[in-house]
Amino acid sequence: MIQHQAPISGLSLFEQQYIATAGYDNQIILWNAQTRQPLQRGWHDHLANYCDFSPDGSLLVTASSDGSTRLWSVPEFKLQCVMTSHSDDVMQAKFSPDGEKIASCSYDSSLSVHHKDGSFICKMQGHSGLVESFDWTADSLQLLSCGTDGTIRAWDAATGECLAIKETEGHDMDALVTLSAGVFIVGNNDGELQVINGNTVVSTYKGHRSSVKKLVKSKFDNSLLSLGYDGVAVLWSIEGQTLVEWKRSEYPKEIWARSAEFQRRDKIYFATFGSTFAIWDIARNHWDLEGFVPSASLNSVYAAEGVIYSIGDAGLLKADGKDMGGPQSLCNFVVKTGPVLVCGGQTGQVFDVLKNRVVYAHHAPLNCGVNFKLDGEQRLAVGSYSGDIIIFKVNDRHLEFVSCHKIHENAIKGISLHGNCLYTGCADGEIGVTDIRSYEVINKITHAHEGILNDLCSYASGVATVSRDLTLKLWGEPRAAIPSRHTHSIKCIASNDDGNFIATGSYGGTVDIYDCTAREWLGNVRKVSAAGISSLTWDDEKQRFLASSYDGRIYAVELG
Repeated sequence: MIQHQAPISGLSLFEQQYIATAGYDNQIILWNAQTRQPLQRGWHDHLANYCDFSPDGSLLVTASSDGSTRLWSVPEFKLQCVMTSHSDDVMQAKFSPDGEKIASCSYDSSLSVHHKDGSFICKMQGHSGLVESFDWTADSLQLLSCGTDGTIRAWDAATGECLAIKETEGHDMDALVTLSAGVFIVGNNDGELQVINGNTVVSTYKGHRSSVKKLVKSKFDNSLLSLGYDGVAVLWSIEGQTLVEWKRSEYPKEIWARSAEFQRRDKIYFATFGSTFAIWDIARNHWDLEGFVPSASLNSVYAAEGVIYSIGDAGLLKADGKDMGGPQSLCNFVVKTGPVLVCGGQTGQVFDVLKNRVVYAHHAPLNCGVNFKLDGEQRLAVGSYSGDIIIFKVNDRHLEFVSCHKIHENAIKGISLHGNCLYTGCADGEIGVTDIRSYEVINKITHAHEGILNDLCSYASGVATVSRDLTLKLWGEPRAAIPSRHTHSIKCIASNDDGNFIATGSYGGTVDIYDCTAREWLGNVRKVSAAGISSLTWDDEKQRFLASSYDGRIYAVELG
C-alpha cells in the first residue's frame, strides 16, 4: 500500500485533479484529488522536503535533503532529470509563474535557477545564514528570499545578481510571499506578519504567539493563510497593502504547519505528521483527517533505572515496549525527573505521562529536556522552538512550573547540564551557558558550527556539539573540532556515564563513537538502520548506547 511512513513536509495541488506530497520517509506520492487514493510514487535518497507542480500540471519538481532537486513527469512519475547545484539540504523548489524555469533554495545559503529541462542558469549567493523561503515575482524575472540572517534579498533570475537587500533588525524569517511588483509579505520569529514595499515596512500585524512558519497566498481570491508554531491557522484578506484578519482556528495536533495550499476558496489542504494529507473546510471549520495513520517514527529514547522509554510522532510513550499512554501528539523528548515521567513536543505541552495530564502549555513546540538537582531538589529544564528554557521542580511527586527564560532567538535543539550551568545548543549555531541558580545567561558562543547545530551533550571535560557540518566539536579543555565519518547530517549525540565516550547518530542511519581518552573514533562506523537516527542515550545497566530511529525501532550499539 502506498502511503507515507513518516511526516509529510511538502504538499502541492494541481487544480482539482492531482495532489503531490513529499515526506520524511524520502517518498514523493501522487494522489487523485477526488478519491484521495495514491496513484504513483517516487523516491529521493534522503528526506523529501518540498514539491511543486508546473503551471500546466505536466511536471512536478521536488527538493530533498539529499542535496538534489528532481523533476518528474505527471502522471507517469518518470524521473526527467536531477539538478545538483547545491551542497546542502534543498528546502524548497518552485516553478516560475510562466512555467519555464525552476528555482530552489538551500541550507548552503544559496539559491539556484534552472531551465525546466534541468539545464543550469545561475546561482545566487549572498545570504550569510540558511535560506528558509523564497518566492517568484509575477513576471518570472526576479526572486525574493529570506532566512536566518535577517535579510530579504531581491535577485535577477537570469544572472543571479543581487538587486536589493532589506535589513529586518535581525529577525529570523521562515516565510515570504510576493503580492505585486516590489510588494511582499514576510513572517518572522516574533509571530509578526509585515507588508513591505521596496525597503519600507508598510504595516505590521501580530498574527501569532510564536514564529510564523508558513504563508500561503490563494490563487482564487485575495486570501492569505498564515501558520504559526502556536498551533493556530489565521486567514487574512489582502486589501491593497493592508491585511484584515477574517478567520482564526486552532489546527489539530496531527497537522504540520510546514506546508499547505488552497484547493479552492473554501478548502485548504495540509501536510500532516502521518500517512496522508488533511483538509480544512473553512466555512464549516471542519478538519478532515480521513485515512490518516500516525507515523511510527521514534524521536526520542531514554534509559533510566533499567527501563527503556521511547516516544515519537504518534505521541504514545512505551516502556520496554509496553504502552504507557501519552498526549497522542508528536513528541520530541522523554525524560524521567525523580518519580515523574515527562514528554513534550509539537503542541508545546509538557505532559506528565503517569498522571495523564498536561502540566504546562508553552506557546511554541518543545524540543528537548534535561533533569538536574538544585539544593537536593529535582528540577527539569525544557528547551523550546522559541529559544526559551522552561524550568520545573518536583513537589510531592508532582511537576510544578517554576519559570521561563529567553535564551536564544531561534530554536533550542539540545540541552545538557555541566557543572552548575545549563548548556543549550541553538539552530542558528549558537551555544548558551545559563547559571542554574539565577538563570542568567553568563556566556554565549556564536557561530559554533557552520551549519545548523542539531544537538549537544555533556562529557567528561565539558560539552560536545554536532551539526549539519559533519563535525563533532568539544568545548572542554582542550577545545577540538573533529571531522566525523558520517556522510549525512549528524542529528544527535550522547555520552556514557563517565563521559569518556561520545556517540553520534546521523540522518543516514549510522552511529559512530568517539573515544575522548584516545582522541580517536572507535572501530568502524556502524550502519544500524536504513532510516535516520533520531536520538541517542546511554543505557547504564547494560553499558551500551541505544539509538532510536525514524523506522520506529530502537537499536543497541555496543562499545566493543
